[in-house]
Amino acid sequence: MPTTALHVRVHALTKTYEGDAEPTSVLRGIDLELSGGDQLAIVGPSGSGKSTLLHILGGIDSSSSGVVEVGEGAGLQHCGGL
Repeated sequence: MPTTALHVRVHALTKTYEGDAEPTSVLRGIDLELSGGDQLAIVGPSGSGKSTLLHILGGIDSSSSGVVEVGEGAGLQHCGGL
């Protein structure tokens, strides 16, 4: 069974949490492109947005702005921020 490579593209991704205090920006202008077989390590201190980025890429959270494209081959799904 042939396999197709999964592609992920992220452009100008931001995430800002609004609260009672000042807004907190955890992702600021992230650009990323991954193709099938690529390996990536996401490292940083606690609270730097690692889990937030993965949640957005997995579709369980939304970005504040930017574009996330996930798909196989040339058929990418566009997921814009709210």
